[in-house]
Amino acid sequence: MRQFKGFFFDLDGTIYAGTKLLDGAMELLDTLQRAEKSIAFMTNNSTLNAATIARKLQSFGIHADQDQIICPTDLAGSYLTEKYGRSRVYTIGSEHLTRSVLVENHSLSEGVDDPCDIVLVGRDLDFTYQKLEDAVLHLQRGAKLVATNLDFHHPIDTGEYVPETGAIVAAIQKTVHTDAEVIGKPASFIFHKGLERFGLLPHQTVIIGDNPMTDIRGGRKAGLSTILLRDHAREIPEDIVFDQKYQNLLELGQDLYGIGVKEDRL
Repeated sequence: MRQFKGFFFDLDGTIYAGTKLLDGAMELLDTLQRAEKSIAFMTNNSTLNAATIARKLQSFGIHADQDQIICPTDLAGSYLTEKYGRSRVYTIGSEHLTRSVLVENHSLSEGVDDPCDIVLVGRDLDFTYQKLEDAVLHLQRGAKLVATNLDFHHPIDTGEYVPETGAIVAAIQKTVHTDAEVIGKPASFIFHKGLERFGLLPHQTVIIGDNPMTDIRGGRKAGLSTILLRDHAREIPEDIVFDQKYQNLLELGQDLYGIGVKEDRL
């Protein structure tokens, strides 16, 4: 691990689960910070923005600022600009996702009677049948489908799972057969943005996460080294290749740095 300059951490199921900080997270992060490593939190959370996520981390006692948070909510607007230019967007998701679209000077499509170039889907806690209907009608009329991420669920502090963006996208795709472009993991876009922000090269960076389909597959595709955490991982497909695996951050920290997490082993 001492060869890496950058450490990208997933959040849900890696650093925390719901409102619970997971064992070993604080100690490992403190050690890496003292060693002056570049630390980023790369999440597929599409409900919150970087500032809100940073405050959540700070509430756990973790020293993090919003520049360390890389999330599709904040990147959505710039993704659309880079890929399509200024567009008319029908957004399913949080206020933070809508704000990301507006900051990049895209216009909002409010309903089926408004012109629409792109249907942008994030996790929407107020998802309704009407939003589903509007989305599939826009898509049948030629709009592109773009998703912040395709995770079907994420863990909460009870160990149970709640629906994610992928569940909403699946509902849309069951009605109209179309592929979805993805902004977040495992797409390379979010990894490249993270590397660019910290001035890192892929071989200098490792991604640590619990989701083999997003963290591990995406990291390898982008050229990063990968560490899979097993505590919250569900089925691991046979074609998933990772560099190392641990049960959780506590086991990883103990194995790599020993009791007390000594800096001289970094």
